[in-house]
Amino acid sequence: MKIDKFFKDRMRKCNASPNVIEQVTAPKLLDTFVDANKQLDEIQKSLEDYLETKRSAFARFYFLSNDELLEILSQTRDPHAVQPHLMKCFDAVKKLTFGDGDDAHVMTALNSAEGEVVPFSSPPIAEGAVEHWLLAMQDAMVSTLHESSRACLEALQSMAKEDWYFAFPAAPVIMVGCIEWTLGVEAALVKMRETSEKDALAGFNRDWIDCIGGMVELVRTQLPPLHRKILAAKLVIDVHARDTVETMLNMGISWVNDFEWQRQLRYYWEADVDDCIIRQTNTRFRYGYEYLVTRGPYPLGLSCAF
Repeated sequence: MKIDKFFKDRMRKCNASPNVIEQVTAPKLLDTFVDANKQLDEIQKSLEDYLETKRSAFARFYFLSNDELLEILSQTRDPHAVQPHLMKCFDAVKKLTFGDGDDAHVMTALNSAEGEVVPFSSPPIAEGAVEHWLLAMQDAMVSTLHESSRACLEALQSMAKEDWYFAFPAAPVIMVGCIEWTLGVEAALVKMRETSEKDALAGFNRDWIDCIGGMVELVRTQLPPLHRKILAAKLVIDVHARDTVETMLNMGISWVNDFEWQRQLRYYWEADVDDCIIRQTNTRFRYGYEYLVTRGPYPLGLSCAF
């Protein structure tokens, strides 16, 4: 404020008496400007240090510029101030749904740009420092998707596929689809190794292709835009899975320990940890539960990476 006042006062004097020599020869003018620049550098460093503490507390703030982060921090009492910047922090979260009245600070659901709404299983509350309640929201996102994924997996065998595709959020549907494919391929490979069913993998691939055909027929019907996008995303992943199995068939792969199978990204739901585990060769990752809608399920969400 002191530097701002000095600069405005200097400009007013220049405007009142626009004589260059008179203005630049004012006593100690250069020293005052040099001192002002020094103070501004110190203020800038202090600001950077302050913003760094906020980014350290909530790492997704690194995706925001200083101006954007300051805009959020200057309105800490208004949780809605975060809304315009959510998609820079969370890949698919366009906005949050808040409650009404006394529950105005309760976050009830995630909303994607595609129009999907995912209610929180345990709604977090937007109170206190913004970085703290955003961390709580992130944890709620992970726990909600974990619970939904478990329910989605349990419903896979009991529901008709055309209903199952749209009964859960897109991310669990796509992730559980990858688990279904992994288990199906491994079951077929075990049959080929331990029994005389040499065409078990080819039979599984035929069933998989039939499933793809069913999705193609379904996507040609009258569907809401969100459902069409979910099916399109799953079709892309399933077609890639089909091509992978066809490559394995052409190479004569017949055992789960063959490198051509081990090098694939394989999804499992491991009962001992009650979680989705992704394996590739000798690596093992826990699924990150980053909220995604129309993209493939990644083994590590940002929440896991940070």
